[in-house]
Amino acid sequence: SSYATGCSSLIDVSLGALTNATEMTGAFSGCTSLASVTIGAAPKVTTVSNVFFGCNSLKDVSIDLSGGQLTNFNLAFFGCSSLRRVTGTIDLSNANMSTSPFQGCSSLEEVRIKGLKVDIDLSPCVNLSVESVKYLVENAQSVSGKRIDLSRALLDAHEEELGDLGDTASDKGWTINYK
Repeated sequence: SSYATGCSSLIDVSLGALTNATEMTGAFSGCTSLASVTIGAAPKVTTVSNVFFGCNSLKDVSIDLSGGQLTNFNLAFFGCSSLRRVTGTIDLSNANMSTSPFQGCSSLEEVRIKGLKVDIDLSPCVNLSVESVKYLVENAQSVSGKRIDLSRALLDAHEEELGDLGDTASDKGWTINYK
């Protein structure tokens, strides 16, 4: 937690596997010059809230959060307006919170989220790829009364493809809303 919080001159980060880490809260929060991050497998991490909060220069993140232990994904990339790609899998199978993890990420194109079982708002991500949405829906858990919010611009550009995904989502108990 708070590993490099507020390091405004930090540009690139490359860390190996974080095999024993359990929390990454605010690790790079406020690193306004940070452009690229590579972090190896973090299989035991449960909390990544605010991990890249306010990193408005961040463009690419490679991180392996596929361990399935995440419980809190709140505000993880909040305010990362330049973020284009998150490479690696984010497994939210055990997440009980995912409040606005990509709020302000208008440039986001690629992210792979699996195991979703809680509401998620991806509507700020107006450039999100259909492939990212497809991966999310196909790998989401079956639920009752949960919501995935997406950008209306995404629907306007890919109405037919998203219509089919809407059926898949409905079959799993999800409602897709377009804002």
